[in-house]
Amino acid sequence: MQRGVWTLALVSVCVAAIQQDDLNYIGENLDVKISVHNDLRKTDLAKHRFGLTLKNTGSKTIRSDSWAIYFCSFFAIEPGNLVSPAGYVLPNYNVKFNHIDGCLFSMAPTSDFMDIPANGSRFVEFFGQWWAVTRTDVPPNWYVAAPSLTPVNIKSTATGKKFVTEFKTVDQWKRYLVDQYNPFTAQDRFRRYKVRNFNTHIKLVIPTPKEIDVTSEKFINIKDKNVVCTQDANQSCLLLKEKLGLSYTINNDVAQIQKQNGIRVWMNSSLGINQGLYHLYTYSTKETVTVIGQSPVAIYHGIQSLLSLVSGSPDNDSVPDVRIEDEPRFEHRGMHVDVSRNFRTKEDLLRLMEAMSMYKMNKLHLHLTDDEGWRLEIPGIPELTEIGSKRCHDPDETKCLVSQLGSGGDQTTSGSGFFTVADFQEILDEASKRFIDVIPEVDIPGHSRAAIKSMEARYKKYATSNQTRANQYRLVDPDDTSEYQSVQMFDDNAINPCIETTYAFVEKVILEIKKMYEGHQTLKFFHFGGDEVPELALVNSTKCQQFTRDNPYYNTTHKLKEYFVLRVSNITHSLGLDLAGWEDGLLQEGGVPFERTVLPNSAVYGNAWQNIWEWGAGRRAYDLANSGYKVVLSHATHLFFDQPQEPDPEEPGLYWATRFTDAMKAFHFLPDRLYDNIAEKRSGERLTKSGACGENMENCPPLVNKNNIIGLQGQAWGETFMTSEIFDSMVFPRILSLAERAWHKASWEDMEQPGRGVAALEDWESFANTVGHKEFKRLGQLGINYRIAPPGAIVENGYLRVNTEFPGHSVQYSRDDGVTWFDIPHEWFLRDKQPFLVRSCLLDETRCSRTIKFYPDEPAPISEQHLVDYISENVETRYEVISNLINEWQNFSARISLYNKGERDLSYGNWEIYFNSIRLIQPNDYPYPSGYLLPECNMTVHHVSGSLFKLTPTDNFRLNQKRGLSCTIICKYWQSAITDSMPNWYVAADAMRPKNLTFTEGEDLNYVASFVRREQYIRYPTDGWKPFTAEERFDRNQAMTVSGMPEKRIIPTPVENLLQSQSVTIDSSWVIVNLTDYISEIQLISDLLTIQVAAAKPASKYIEIITDNSMTVLNNQETQDEAYIISINPTNIAITVRKPCGVLYAYQSLRSLLNPNKALPIGDIKDQPRFQYRGMHVDVGRNFHTKEEILKILDAMAMYKLNKFHFHLTEDEGWRLEIPGLPELTEN
Repeated sequence: MQRGVWTLALVSVCVAAIQQDDLNYIGENLDVKISVHNDLRKTDLAKHRFGLTLKNTGSKTIRSDSWAIYFCSFFAIEPGNLVSPAGYVLPNYNVKFNHIDGCLFSMAPTSDFMDIPANGSRFVEFFGQWWAVTRTDVPPNWYVAAPSLTPVNIKSTATGKKFVTEFKTVDQWKRYLVDQYNPFTAQDRFRRYKVRNFNTHIKLVIPTPKEIDVTSEKFINIKDKNVVCTQDANQSCLLLKEKLGLSYTINNDVAQIQKQNGIRVWMNSSLGINQGLYHLYTYSTKETVTVIGQSPVAIYHGIQSLLSLVSGSPDNDSVPDVRIEDEPRFEHRGMHVDVSRNFRTKEDLLRLMEAMSMYKMNKLHLHLTDDEGWRLEIPGIPELTEIGSKRCHDPDETKCLVSQLGSGGDQTTSGSGFFTVADFQEILDEASKRFIDVIPEVDIPGHSRAAIKSMEARYKKYATSNQTRANQYRLVDPDDTSEYQSVQMFDDNAINPCIETTYAFVEKVILEIKKMYEGHQTLKFFHFGGDEVPELALVNSTKCQQFTRDNPYYNTTHKLKEYFVLRVSNITHSLGLDLAGWEDGLLQEGGVPFERTVLPNSAVYGNAWQNIWEWGAGRRAYDLANSGYKVVLSHATHLFFDQPQEPDPEEPGLYWATRFTDAMKAFHFLPDRLYDNIAEKRSGERLTKSGACGENMENCPPLVNKNNIIGLQGQAWGETFMTSEIFDSMVFPRILSLAERAWHKASWEDMEQPGRGVAALEDWESFANTVGHKEFKRLGQLGINYRIAPPGAIVENGYLRVNTEFPGHSVQYSRDDGVTWFDIPHEWFLRDKQPFLVRSCLLDETRCSRTIKFYPDEPAPISEQHLVDYISENVETRYEVISNLINEWQNFSARISLYNKGERDLSYGNWEIYFNSIRLIQPNDYPYPSGYLLPECNMTVHHVSGSLFKLTPTDNFRLNQKRGLSCTIICKYWQSAITDSMPNWYVAADAMRPKNLTFTEGEDLNYVASFVRREQYIRYPTDGWKPFTAEERFDRNQAMTVSGMPEKRIIPTPVENLLQSQSVTIDSSWVIVNLTDYISEIQLISDLLTIQVAAAKPASKYIEIITDNSMTVLNNQETQDEAYIISINPTNIAITVRKPCGVLYAYQSLRSLLNPNKALPIGDIKDQPRFQYRGMHVDVGRNFHTKEEILKILDAMAMYKLNKFHFHLTEDEGWRLEIPGLPELTEN
């Protein structure tokens, strides 16, 4: 596909062309700062807001020119606006955005963009789709480029630079209103880490052996022991020599070996059926250590257990008296590493495999290709690594792929790199030494952009010289006009399955990989990926249209994928290989597995990964296993190690599957009871098994073919793994939990709740102590930078208590913002409640966790929308005036009562109840900037502004279900009427949508108690007013009625009313005579009486308007123009006026006189207003009234001849009129 956005992004023209020095200057001196807000209260927008500041820190002006800034965003920029290849100019900011491909976007100045002077800055606000809640949501290494110049990375955005501002507010770290997750406080961590510190390791070996007994308290020193091995154990004995410096001899006579002292190692294939089965016995009395394995790999595992025993001994040279009989739970105990998104070096993988072997893991799944990179040299197709292994700024992609995932504008970052054949074979050799199988994955037909672009570069290279070579491995149909977008926003990443050159490419790649294995490791199967093929890919491919005409079964993208899988299966089968793929690569439309018998391979393996329970795909693992596939549990909720390890903006990782997964969560994964892992939605909302599976488990089929679940695998997807240190910290220590569950089935896994949870926690306590006191040291010896989590801390009874995720680290504090650090004393009574910094460290302080701020007074728990909604709907509020006669009648007392009618207990949190009071609360204690404590209900009252107050719970607040509480407040002056209280109390919490307390809604004020006692309704002792009784109200109404007095026919009362008892009926034969001076008024009268307007005056039955400028009714010149006289006769009606307003008032009088039978009384009305100003004031500032309400008021005013409308448009409480040029007046 041709892409036209590259040059379009570069739109500015300057007098002097931009030079390389200008780009270099921008890269060096442009300070980029970006903030993120999710605007939770506007969740219907489904987007987040970026605030970008570009500051020129240098001494030169940055001119608006033909440069553009390129950056990566995991979510679409300006969704709904940036839909055209021509780009989108952001209003008011004079910059233009373009989507290049994938996560790459550009931002360029338009011709109206203002230059950035030295020390000046420009601000740009724009939107991204969905949300961004971590720093790693904004990838690093932004760069600036211009035509024909070398791109320059912007220094301020380099990897490790904190150019993304802190996430300090709820609105920044929550994805949506019901997101349950908040950054852990130190107190949260303390409670989560709460395991006893035994100051030593508890488990002798990790992963835990199936059976292990300590037979005595003695140890055997093995430093100088002889080692004798059978030839089958040679590789394992080499490991002993390497790790402990012990020399060994080979002796294949097992009977002789058994007679010798020292360390004896041999193979016995009759030991059992499990090839990983081994026995390890130590006898202190005989000074012997015996390791027997069912196979060479079993022996190797036994030696690893021996090494673990040695590392845990007091002197690191001895082993305890033990008996171990052990075998693996699963055959497949794997780790997947994505080297495509960000390249991982050979050294990274060697270090990883060393640790994997230490914990008896045996499968390294290498994700060698994806949209963002091809990482393995393939002899015969050099373009795959010449172009596909590199990322840089190359619009034509003839030298490299475009930048992705924060790889910058050049090839200096982890976006570029590949394994040569020699590199890969060295990895295979090192893996074989450790009995680790390397699984090669080439992700096809989706996620194939690197391959596609490499082959298109090959096509262009040979198009004019060698058509055969140009087309040999082409992967796309050049006439394909399909428009689609993958999950990662690529529109050109799907290989075409309808062309034969695709299969020539696939076969060539597999064949070359197979050759690489020869002599180094046995390749058992090829992993083709197969995941996330875009739905609309191929729909406009002419090649596929022709193919489906000939093969109508394959008439959708899903069906074409099925055809592709069949072809790849045939290729691998012909090469003697089995096949593997991600679960969705093996599924038909609707999630049904392909018929297993269609694929000729003897075994087909599926990695089951998509178990977001509320999405309904968690059943796929069992669906595949029941359909005959070999399934590796690779579940995203527990085993994706690219997900953050805490729900904190500072923690790296993506979080599409789960907000966080730490080692403890992975440890608790239940492989044999898949649906028992259902606990929460992605949001953190509680999810039950029946909620996900249905009451009768209809959405979660049982596992029938249990033997087809062959193991577990952790996934390290590489989008955010920019460095080796990040890679290590994301994989370790979580991989130890994976190794534990893959090798060892704990007894608690078969228990039911609540016993399972208690037993699992005890097991975790032993595991955590072992990792912290022993395994971390072993990992450190391998040079692995495992994650050190921030500490937990809490104040209990005045004393500071601290802990760490894994016991064995120290905790330090700093009171000078990190300049100096001190170990936290064992006993520390905290007198000062000011916050300070804390961190966890290795005992030698060579590495520490990230720094956190500790608040001795624990911050209020963060509330989410469900809680706000619950309080709104279930907390009944009552307000009652107790007495107006307190404090010498200067104050009154009132009671606020809250009753929880729901099924949920309420406690301390950052929710608040807001209400209005026209009287100052607690006036004798005012002001109270920190609130005034109401001890009866454990709440504080705060004055917000004006009449607005709020109630906030204290940390002792409790309002349990079906319970109530009350608190008394003192207010200024008095309250003697129900309307002194305001309706619509509401509950709010940071960034949540506020909700009215339903019990307080409406103007009837039902939540206010009646005023029945004297002290409630009098304002002061001498107040003579009291509420009317019914009898008093009757008497008062009776006194207003004077018997025999006629009713007023017109209000306001006319000056003269000379009406008679006779009347005239106005029927359709009457007309009103037209007069151009009074067109609108004549129409009003016509409509009122339902008569026609006549051009000429008839002989009778007419209404006539007469203008008489000398007419007067009152001796009042100020109002004489408003005077009118109505003369009603049996044959005509005359209305005499000076001005049109007189006609309008006459119309209103006729409207009052007209009875339902269209009759008017005969006689005269003479009228003139008393005052020129007859007005009505309406305040819309305090409470807004709609246009419709105002129009009703105006109509009523006209009916009663009022002529001045005083529109109170602004007040402290609101501005109600749009003012062009000042939009903020009505926006805020």
